[in-house]
Amino acid sequence: MLSGYWHLPVPLLPYIELAAMLTSVPFVIATAYRLYQFPFMDAFIREVIAGSILLVGFVASVLVLTNRFGVIACTVILAYCKAPLTRWVERTFLGYEEPVEAQEERIGNAIRALTRLDEFGARVSEILATELEADWVEINSAPRSDAAHRFEIPGSDLSLSIGPRAAGRQYMSRQLRLARTAALQLAAHHHQLMQHEMRELTARAQMRTLQAQINPHFLFNTLNVLANLIHSNPSKAERVTEE
Repeated sequence: MLSGYWHLPVPLLPYIELAAMLTSVPFVIATAYRLYQFPFMDAFIREVIAGSILLVGFVASVLVLTNRFGVIACTVILAYCKAPLTRWVERTFLGYEEPVEAQEERIGNAIRALTRLDEFGARVSEILATELEADWVEINSAPRSDAAHRFEIPGSDLSLSIGPRAAGRQYMSRQLRLARTAALQLAAHHHQLMQHEMRELTARAQMRTLQAQINPHFLFNTLNVLANLIHSNPSKAERVTEE
């Protein structure tokens, strides 16, 4: 690309040529993501762009720094920059405004906020449809045949069916990870709600059994009192009977 200027004394010309050739790679990948949106393309873009930036930083540090200690220190700094740099790539190139961990936590909090088993399916479907940008999400005993993705909810006979994504887009690895995590969270909370409902049913059954045992004793005691009042105070016995 720049070889026509080989006769000019350009410092570090081979590295400049390499950098010029590599600059097109992130843009080609970003274009492929926008146009085709293959699953796991977002993870590929994130790692390639972040890795390219870190590689350029490492090469620059090797060329600029003259002592070994400086290169080692720069390498350690670049290693710590990996996470924030990856987050910046997600926000800038992929449009994800928050980390996937924060979105998983928000979905988990919304699921754990449900306290009734009868609202479990409808409310969770609404939550996941919003978070995954899906046309529809359903939780049924049998997965829907027209679902784009299906996930089994462990420990139950339920399945999580996810319909097509809004605007005809494809699901990326981020959305698939959120769906898998949500299925595990649903399994745990569904088990808790089932246990809670069983405890309530058991408590009500025990209360009915106790009432059935207590009521005959009250009736027997009342009859004894009436029998005594009939002999001692007939008018009072009549009032008690009317009450």
